[in-house]
Amino acid sequence: MVGLDADLNKDDECDNIGLGCALEHFSEVEDVMNMIDNLKNIYETPQLEVDYDRLYSILKQYYEQPHLLDPHLDKILAKFIALIKDKESPSGLKHATFNYMYQIIRVRGYKVVVRHLPHEVSDLLTVLTFLEAQDPMDKETWRSRLVLLLWLSIGVIIPFHMSRLDGFAPDQPGAAGSSKKLTVMERIFNMCKIYACSKDSCAEASAYLASKFLTRSDVKEIYLGAFFDWACDLHSNLKDQDTIHYGVLAAVAAVLKHGKRDDLLPYTPKLLQWVNEQNYKHHNAMLVRKYGVKIVQRIGLTFLRPRVASFRYTQGSRSLAVTLGGVAAAGDTEPVAAPPDDEDQDIPQEVEEVVELLLCSLRDEDTVVRWSAAKGVGRIGARLPALAAADVCEIVLTLFAENERDTAWHGGCMALAELARRGLLSPQQARYMYECYSRYVYLFFKYGDNVPDDWLELIEECLGHEVQVIREKAIQALPLVFEQYLSDEDSRPRRAGLMQKYCSQLASTSANGLLLRMGYARAIGALPKFVLSEHLPLVIRSLIECTRVTEGTQKWAESRRDAVVGLTEVCHTLGIVDGVDKYVEEISDALLACLAEYTIDMRGDIGAWVREASMTGLLALCRLCAAQAPQLNSARGVGAAVRGAAQQAVEKIDRTRAHAGRIFTAFIYNDPIINNIPHHEALKRIFPYDEVELRGSGGGCSGEGVGEGGEPVSENSNVVLWLFPGHTMPRFVQLLQYPEYRYSVLKGLVVSAGELTESLVKHTTQSLYSYLHTLHEDMATLRSVCDTIVQVFADNLHVKRITGPMFNFLDRLLSSGAISPILEDPESTFAADILKYLQLELRGGKNIYKLLDSINVLCQLIQVGGAVCSKALGQLVIYLCYADRYVRRCAAARLYEALTLYGDTCTAPQHNLDQVMSILAETDWERDVAELRPIRNDICDLMDIKRPVLKQKAP
Repeated sequence: MVGLDADLNKDDECDNIGLGCALEHFSEVEDVMNMIDNLKNIYETPQLEVDYDRLYSILKQYYEQPHLLDPHLDKILAKFIALIKDKESPSGLKHATFNYMYQIIRVRGYKVVVRHLPHEVSDLLTVLTFLEAQDPMDKETWRSRLVLLLWLSIGVIIPFHMSRLDGFAPDQPGAAGSSKKLTVMERIFNMCKIYACSKDSCAEASAYLASKFLTRSDVKEIYLGAFFDWACDLHSNLKDQDTIHYGVLAAVAAVLKHGKRDDLLPYTPKLLQWVNEQNYKHHNAMLVRKYGVKIVQRIGLTFLRPRVASFRYTQGSRSLAVTLGGVAAAGDTEPVAAPPDDEDQDIPQEVEEVVELLLCSLRDEDTVVRWSAAKGVGRIGARLPALAAADVCEIVLTLFAENERDTAWHGGCMALAELARRGLLSPQQARYMYECYSRYVYLFFKYGDNVPDDWLELIEECLGHEVQVIREKAIQALPLVFEQYLSDEDSRPRRAGLMQKYCSQLASTSANGLLLRMGYARAIGALPKFVLSEHLPLVIRSLIECTRVTEGTQKWAESRRDAVVGLTEVCHTLGIVDGVDKYVEEISDALLACLAEYTIDMRGDIGAWVREASMTGLLALCRLCAAQAPQLNSARGVGAAVRGAAQQAVEKIDRTRAHAGRIFTAFIYNDPIINNIPHHEALKRIFPYDEVELRGSGGGCSGEGVGEGGEPVSENSNVVLWLFPGHTMPRFVQLLQYPEYRYSVLKGLVVSAGELTESLVKHTTQSLYSYLHTLHEDMATLRSVCDTIVQVFADNLHVKRITGPMFNFLDRLLSSGAISPILEDPESTFAADILKYLQLELRGGKNIYKLLDSINVLCQLIQVGGAVCSKALGQLVIYLCYADRYVRRCAAARLYEALTLYGDTCTAPQHNLDQVMSILAETDWERDVAELRPIRNDICDLMDIKRPVLKQKAP
């Protein structure tokens, strides 16, 4: 069972929660709640399958961080339980609800989810009745039975004797008088047996239920022995594959794990004899061997009393030998107390048999069996006296013999690790263990028959690891394996298979898909030239596809960044001529598309990582073309790359601006020259070579702007400090004089000038307004700049990243006087166009912050006069009766200020302005809208504008 089998057989009671893509919270919780509410409407329609797949797509993002679901589990499960308990709910709706619950359990883990399920006495009987009504052979409803079994496992822990739930005396006959009624305990016991024999995932859930039910104080005396007898009789011959019930074996192992030692001890000799006679360790089925090992080790633990070994290392001692010898080391302030003697413990004869069986399983072919055996050896060793534990360690060391197979060496390594983890190895044994382990690793990787396979398996596992350092090491190792073992002609088919496999990982959408894409994108880029050239179309196509934003990978910016890096590395490795020359345009288009990535999540603008990598890739591609094939540097591609870098150089993130500035000047001063850069010579004058070189900082971002003594370098220096907008903005705004750069630079300036960061806004607006003032004598250019601002607004309607800052940008621009000749020009349509697109942006929206920002722009448009002023006033008076009281108050205050500033150019009758301003100032605009509407209408009459008409809702 997905997500359950691993938990059920996990020996360490801990959660390994990976960080993965580091989500902050369960952001889709409302969507999930709505989907649950909608179940009633769709459970009999094809839409159910669509919603089920959507629920799976949402939840699979949280496989690595399932704890993010915890704050919402109670309310999610409450909705499920309400549907299930509703007597009016048809069976189809209940089964659909159980299917949804299964997805929650699959992600969060059944041990956590069951703790949140209701477990009152009434719930126990309800769940039991539901479960008895199910058909164990129905393959379509196994999820319902699985959830009910898990729910029942928490219900059976009620602190009352179960006989109180029966409501009749023991042996009371049934309704027909022919047979006695079944007690609640009998009914649950029957459910345990029925589903332990099932062939689906319910067998594992039944094992968990049995471990909780059969260990109850009122149940164990009646049913524990009967259960073991039934299991032994049912599996009297494990050689017959058709009669093996893995769920029963799992249930025996689970009961032995959770039961009390005193309760289990009477049954352990028989169980040991049974499992030994079945010769499980040589069985063909891996699950039989796995559960056999678990049963054997837990039988061994039952024979031995739990205790903390007195000979274990003393925490805090400075010497291992001193700890074991009980002598204080020099410098210790307190002597080490000698532990009490525990060698008088009697060791049952059966323990020796258990240890021997576990040692045999350390040689098993399957890692999961060897691992379970190693855990058992470590646990039993921790309960043995010192001498006996030392003997176990010595026996394990015999597995490192020359005539033993590598599986025995591997099992021995894991067993020694478990013994060492529990402090059971002496210094001499620990030293010998290290020698054996080192020798095993050396022989395994140097003389093994499947060296490339072994290395590749290890590397592929590490490429999807959540720790970046491990991924980096795997990326470095992969090309070495290809060069060492897979470089000959005979390995060509093998290389083809591996490349298909690796490129397919770039399209992974699994729970670990982000990390897989990151690791494999970089790994493919690091491969040797002979590998890449053989499969170049596949490599280029797969990496380009990985750079694109899709619905399921929208937040995976890191994978797109690494795909860009991998694509760039492929270009470096193969070169242009006889390399990627046929794909230059395709690669360039993909990298340019990445310059438009602005993905936002809880960490901020994570798309900046992709944009920065894209700029680096575009520069590298253009440089390679300039050196090897200058004709491939097209005017379209180079122009778009340089314009993109210019835009990024004036946007809001300091790190990205600095990177873009260096990329931009690297384009200008590349040697050999990169052709087709628009206004190349003019750019050199704006960015002189001696002023864009980095001095005294090593060229790194972290050191930029810091002198030798650690003091900040003066901003009066001629050298451009790319991190400081006061250095960069005055230069980049000069690009506005060239039409090729105007749109891109203005688009970036809008974002920076409309931001809230004071220093960035200050330097951006000062630089822009100073330049615009110089254009008052050049009306053609000034008009073109304003038209471009309008075009940026029009092209980005409803693009939150642009329109949010755009309102602030326009408010500041209109009040600055920098474009006063345009506003005063009666033939200019700039103000009218701004008003038109502002209204289009606000249409149908209810974003309060956007409305408040729009009020400022509308107030600034009053100064234009004419039709624009009248329309702006008409929009403002609508806000005076807006539903939100804060909007009403702000609209009144801003309109009062605007009339104070621009009253002389306003279209309203001048003799009425004082009265209008008095009404605005004296009215309490937080009163009820019905009371404010007549006042607002009076203001409209005084300003000679049309009264707003309340829209009637359609019937």
